Amino acid sequence: MKRKSIFRTATAIVLLAGFAACNKNDDVLPPTSPEDANEYKFVRLLVSDETSTTLTFLQPAEATTASFQAKFPLANLYPTASGRYAAVLHGANNLVEVFDNGLLSHDDHIDVAGAPKWTPITATGLKPTHFKSKERESLVFNDGDGTLSVGNEADFNTAGAKFKIVNAGLVAHHGAMAQFNNGNYAVTWASAAGKSPTRVKIIDKTGTEVHASTREVGNIHGNASDGQYAVFGAFTDATGSAGGPGGGTKRRSEFHQQSRRFWCGQTGNDTVCRKR
Repeated sequence: MKRKSIFRTATAIVLLAGFAACNKNDDVLPPTSPEDANEYKFVRLLVSDETSTTLTFLQPAEATTASFQAKFPLANLYPTASGRYAAVLHGANNLVEVFDNGLLSHDDHIDVAGAPKWTPITATGLKPTHFKSKERESLVFNDGDGTLSVGNEADFNTAGAKFKIVNAGLVAHHGAMAQFNNGNYAVTWASAAGKSPTRVKIIDKTGTEVHASTREVGNIHGNASDGQYAVFGAFTDATGSAGGPGGGTKRRSEFHQQSRRFWCGQTGNDTVCRKR
């Protein structure tokens, strides 16, 4: 069976279904507004293939498909926060491409900004793996050399544009990162190339260290952030890293060894952990 990678952009149809499911009276649903009824028109799907370089672009409302050629097969697809673009990661081939679905989302409506197409911008970091997007910024962690690739949507359709490389002096490792509201990043740190990360530090957009790591934890894998706090999960330990204007605080909570996996979040001076 061929593996497919799918992303959906620029639609609120799932949210509308969720609100309907929460209605106390299952037999009486609120009336659907004309705008809501039209949102299905803006569902878009992009599908990658395991063995072919073809990406299939689907518009279900129109029952149409279109094909676009990526540089390599088996691409990993990630939607940007704006919902307009898809980052197409070719980890084994040290390349990131960006696809434009042609839709521009506003608070109360969606505009068709153009035809779906490839954008000119690319990133060429070594082994691009983890992807994050916040507002108009896209961030890629390059496992092959420990650098970050940073791109802004204002540059995506600029001829010859490249993602900027941020070098924070990290060694090559399977890393993770988070974006903060103040523009800083939380990034994982490993003691040697190829080893699992066990620390988190905070850097600015140039890669300069803002807050050094003060806690070492178990092997880190996976993270989340709301822009003010970043949470990193560990297999035998965990840390919550705050990075707001006065950020840099790190706290750790320990569980019995049998707990194995858990997540920690930080509120004020307290860390709350929940087992998985």
